[in-house]
Amino acid sequence: MKCDKINILEGIMIILLINFVSASGETNLSTMEEKAALCLNESEQIVVDMINENFSIKRVNDSLKQADNLFHAQQAFKDKKGNYDYSLVFPYCDEIKKIKEDALNSRDELFALEKFYEVSLSPDMNTSEADKLMAEIGDEIENERYEKVKPLVEKVYEEIINIKSASAALNVFYKSTTRNLKKIFIENWKSISISIGVLLLIFFIYKKRVSKWIIRRKIEKLEIKRKTLKELTMKTQGDYFNLGNISEGTYTIKIKKFAELIRDIDRQIPLLREGLMKMGVKNNARSYSEKK
Repeated sequence: MKCDKINILEGIMIILLINFVSASGETNLSTMEEKAALCLNESEQIVVDMINENFSIKRVNDSLKQADNLFHAQQAFKDKKGNYDYSLVFPYCDEIKKIKEDALNSRDELFALEKFYEVSLSPDMNTSEADKLMAEIGDEIENERYEKVKPLVEKVYEEIINIKSASAALNVFYKSTTRNLKKIFIENWKSISISIGVLLLIFFIYKKRVSKWIIRRKIEKLEIKRKTLKELTMKTQGDYFNLGNISEGTYTIKIKKFAELIRDIDRQIPLLREGLMKMGVKNNARSYSEKK
């Protein structure tokens, strides 16, 4: 009798333990769903904040769509008593937070770099390489590739320091050679004048021929560039429509950029051909590029 009572008590304890574990599991799952819903709300607010901050949002919007689709898929599995896992939503929420953080950091770094550029360089310095890198930084921010900004910023700082160093060295060289050049000119002014006159004569004789050659080379390079852009456009369309290995946002950005570049080339080539015609090219300027 005593043994039966013990068995009954053990059975009751096992049932209570099972119910407790089950209830605990359901609570955890419910908490996970609430966390996933919360992270979606936070991600939506991040998108709004980035719009207000004038950032591009194609990348974060793509991640938000993925997270929202996953969340609703888990709800559907749950309603059908299937297996579901709301934690799949969290990596997308984390990615959106990281993108916003990188965006703000990139803009702050660019702002500081612009100030350093202004106070460090002067108009008489050769800043072409630094300007090129600055433009590249702007493109990376515009296209939401914030992770590429920091290395470029560091390159610009290095380039600015190099420009300042080269400018200082040039000033020293200029001061040390000015006197010698002046002395050489005074002693040889007749020969130098004759040489300059001969060079000017040769320049005026061959000026038109050289100008024609330069324009033709420009047309040839532009047509090669246009052909390359069209091939890239077709490749991007194939990657998006046939292979599906790029996102809609990336596809739209690339196609728009390629189209702008092709339109710009289409504007330049007729102007260059018109320039050839004005210089007295008898044959149609178009025939040259077609032969090439």
